[in-house]
Amino acid sequence: MKKRKIIVLFILLILLVGCEKRKDIKEKEEKEENSSWIINKEESTYPFQEEEKKRFKKTINDKNLEPIAILGEQVVAGKNTMLLCLDEKKGIYKIVTIYEDLKGKRKVTNSSPFNPIQYSNQNTAMDKEIRTGGWNVSMPGKPIMLEEELQYNFEKAVENQEEISYYPIRVLATNQEEGKNIILSYGRLNSGNEKTGIFILTIEQDKLRSTYYLDLKEWN
Repeated sequence: MKKRKIIVLFILLILLVGCEKRKDIKEKEEKEENSSWIINKEESTYPFQEEEKKRFKKTINDKNLEPIAILGEQVVAGKNTMLLCLDEKKGIYKIVTIYEDLKGKRKVTNSSPFNPIQYSNQNTAMDKEIRTGGWNVSMPGKPIMLEEELQYNFEKAVENQEEISYYPIRVLATNQEEGKNIILSYGRLNSGNEKTGIFILTIEQDKLRSTYYLDLKEWN
């Protein structure tokens, strides 16, 4: 009986060591994959209303966290606003949700790290419908333009997309070794309802390599 227990413990130990090794290998591969990417730390070109941006920063109350773009708004008993923010000190992105009650009082209800690199090889199969879960995504009246050459490559990469028209918001990360850029974009359905969503596009030179739909309700 004692011998059997020792054998079982020995087998469990081997399995545990094997799991730890696989975990270490996976973490190493992810680290190596991420090491080629550079997070964009430049200022936002999103056309915020200056007073509104100041109120966002005051509510967030973190001097290192800079609002980059409004991702969506949701009408509740008041209003939720979802923002993409850049932690300028750590060089990482965060998705922040701010709730404003009917009296105009605001507070942060969620703040989650957001790593765009993990979506660089992911594709979302779209079924000709963008389900927003109550979130309204609106493109600002003023178009957001990328740097000239990148804007040209972006337009070239998405020109043959028939179901959805894409409009850039920001370059999130760049892989100079492979000539790739991860670009946060609006995607507007070309069907009658013209519903708009948020997408992460990976572009290699002027070729579209992956398209990922960012479901905002998963970040609330």
